[in-house]
Amino acid sequence: MRQQGTKMIGIYDRAVMAGMAMMLFGLVGCATETPKAAPSMTQDHVREHSEQAFDKLKQEEKNRAAGSALDPQ
Repeated sequence: MRQQGTKMIGIYDRAVMAGMAMMLFGLVGCATETPKAAPSMTQDHVREHSEQAFDKLKQEEKNRAAGSALDPQ
């Protein structure tokens, strides 16, 4: 009878250890996942962004010039 009881504990211990090992491998697998590379900027993207920034700068200058013409100090 005693033999059978110790076998059940051994099986239970093995199941617990196997479960813990699976959890550990799962955590390590998720932690070692490589980050995705950032999308590369093409010449067209750079040109488009620089044109937008330049247009915005010109608009700000126009607004500033119009504001100073209306409100002389």
